[in-house]
Amino acid sequence: MPLITEIEDHVVFPEYHDFNATFLARSHGGGTQGRVILVVKTDDGLEGLGEYWGPVLDVEELRRRYVGTDPCDWLNSPVDLWMNMAIYDLVGKRLGVPAWKLIGPKVRSWMPVSAWTMAQPPAAMA
Repeated sequence: MPLITEIEDHVVFPEYHDFNATFLARSHGGGTQGRVILVVKTDDGLEGLGEYWGPVLDVEELRRRYVGTDPCDWLNSPVDLWMNMAIYDLVGKRLGVPAWKLIGPKVRSWMPVSAWTMAQPPAAMA
């Protein structure tokens, strides 16, 4: 397997819908709006993507831990779950299979979905 050579971080702030923006900002501040997209690169040119949201991410610590290592060494790691996304993406690309095949057998062809919102006056909820 190739070795991890670089971890790029890209901070993005997706816009809230106007009807929800004020309530979300008051309830959560900017912590839930900001996302860090991780691009993990290997010496054979592959890139794996991961996502993190929450308090500030220490990307320098991730670089110290992961750069120079084999992505396979991190499969099923209980730490840095946001990096797991990128690791499974990398290994799946290297092997030419979807990432879910690295986790286990296919269970279903659908996925349950849910959503939530902040409680607001009825007119705003409508």
